[in-house]
Amino acid sequence: MKKLCNICLGITCSLYLSACGDDSSSSTKPSIEDETITLEETHYSSVQTPSSESNSSITNNQIAGEANSSSSYQGINNSNNGSSNSNNTEILNSSSSSYLFNPTDYLSSSSFSHSINEGNTSITFNGEIVDVQNGGTCVETAEKQVKILCGGDYYLQGESSDFQVIVFAPSTEKVYLYLNGLSLASSDAPLYVQSGDKVFLNLMESTTNILKDGSNRNQIFTYEKNGSLKTDTTKATVYSKDDLTIKGYGTLMVYANYNNGIHSTNDIKVKDSPTIYVESKNHGIKGKGSVEIDNGFLTIKTTEGDGISSDEEGVSDKGYALIKGGTINIESGDDGIQAFNYLMITDSIAVPQITIKTGAGYTASNSTANSLKGLKADSLIVIHQGKINLNTQDDCIHSNGTIEINGGDITMNTSDDAIHADVQLNINGGNLLVENCYEGFESYEVNMKGGITSVYSKDDGWNAAGGNNTNTGDSFRPGNSTSSSGVLNIAGGYHYVQTQSGDTDGIDSNGDINISGGVLVIEAGQNIIDKGDNGSVNHTGGILLGLGSQNEGVPTSGGACYGSSQGGNTRPGFNQGTTTQSGSLSAGTRISVAGSEVLSTFTLTKSSSQLIYLNTNSGDMYTGGTYTAGSEIQFNSTATYGEGGSLTGGTILTTSACSTNNRW
Repeated sequence: MKKLCNICLGITCSLYLSACGDDSSSSTKPSIEDETITLEETHYSSVQTPSSESNSSITNNQIAGEANSSSSYQGINNSNNGSSNSNNTEILNSSSSSYLFNPTDYLSSSSFSHSINEGNTSITFNGEIVDVQNGGTCVETAEKQVKILCGGDYYLQGESSDFQVIVFAPSTEKVYLYLNGLSLASSDAPLYVQSGDKVFLNLMESTTNILKDGSNRNQIFTYEKNGSLKTDTTKATVYSKDDLTIKGYGTLMVYANYNNGIHSTNDIKVKDSPTIYVESKNHGIKGKGSVEIDNGFLTIKTTEGDGISSDEEGVSDKGYALIKGGTINIESGDDGIQAFNYLMITDSIAVPQITIKTGAGYTASNSTANSLKGLKADSLIVIHQGKINLNTQDDCIHSNGTIEINGGDITMNTSDDAIHADVQLNINGGNLLVENCYEGFESYEVNMKGGITSVYSKDDGWNAAGGNNTNTGDSFRPGNSTSSSGVLNIAGGYHYVQTQSGDTDGIDSNGDINISGGVLVIEAGQNIIDKGDNGSVNHTGGILLGLGSQNEGVPTSGGACYGSSQGGNTRPGFNQGTTTQSGSLSAGTRISVAGSEVLSTFTLTKSSSQLIYLNTNSGDMYTGGTYTAGSEIQFNSTATYGEGGSLTGGTILTTSACSTNNRW
């Protein structure tokens, strides 16, 4: 079993328990070291097998009494009946659709369906006609509407350009809708769940099911639910007022011309391995309470909204998105995946593969007031595993609270920050490649504890600072910082930073920089290290190799530093800290530090006139030579760092001591 939740970061622990599938309401904090919280899978009926709560098992007393004990259907006011038929014919048959995917081009026909066992309730659409078999008093038909009034199993197939399915079951009963080759359009929502304990959309294997809505809403629905009179207007193509689960091994195509594609005001779950295409004007998939994806193939394209969204506020165990597996491709007009409370990505079911493009991607300027982030949560983002590719016009990964990355392969391209956390950023593992960004990793507190990371940035590579930027109200720039504090801690992992020329810093902290472990290689366009005016650079362990044209962050504790512009006696080798004496190092030059074995070796990818090296172990510094039999870390396609092994040949580099009191 996977250990998913091992911390409580500013959020109630019940939130973490929910994320791990634990239904316990205990508020006991999970132990970081010992507590293992497992995912519990709820068993549902097979896609091919009717549930145990089928219509045939409902007694006459239930139909007459219990079926409507908690809800009472009050009817529908349809003010657009006269024009809905022509409107929906256009929705189904329009060849000028601006949507990216066309079901007739990419998928098999929805006419394929499985045979229905005798005795099962089936609902078959044929144009303006609907045929109901074995529905009893649980299915009612009215003009252009089918109403399901009881829990149980229902098989839906056929095609109509002007029909709506409404589920109005008692709030204690589960409804299983088996989509069996269904193509349904409506001027309103073709599928609307008003009431039911839970509703399951079972996509029958090898079938394609298509749902489309109109571009406006003219219907007001009035009904009684749990003793209260409700007035409602549908907000999505698939719109549910109760929990909604999509499962099975078939295909569902959703075209949302009005607002959201699939929307539940409670929770949405995706189970088994369905194929889901959503193209929507606003959000693609929205579970106000939560969105949980176990597996499947999801493609989502939105014009204005988020790809996946959960925005419940004020409830500690709601407003979250939990990705446990699946292949997810999103092109969004707003954020890719957004959660008010927290977003967690893990491989408890399968390794997720997530590809997100927001707005016009990283090549466009982030001057819009819209939020165009890849992964976003107000409180917390945790990534345990996954293959993630983010191409965003705004931050790739953003939290107003904390971000923790424990694993995964993440590639990022953005016109803004690659990763931004207002409070704390913890990188404990994973392979992170930032190919394009304005700034790489940014937070009030940056903790680099593990993993392999590579950052190419236009401005600072890493930045520890506080404050807010006026751009979208939820990110900051050093120049706009309202706080002079911040801390950067490097304790483990292998890291590489390269910045463009100009007023840029390899690593920057408005406060202290503490280096106690790990390896960091910096190729700065200008300044290698920048610290706060009242901050200090403290080196007690680990290795730093910095290259650039100047350095403003000289260690004040835990080691010595040597620099060319400070004078002093020249000497071969070093003890704990080194910079070049004079001249420049050209791209392609190998720099190695070796004693009895090679401590560090790196081949420059760009020229440098300053070098700083921090290591608690001593050796000589060389240029050139041949490196063999060591261990190498491939940061990206051009930058490789090595350690161990041996160095043959090479020229000792002469260095000189520098003062810790001066800034270059």
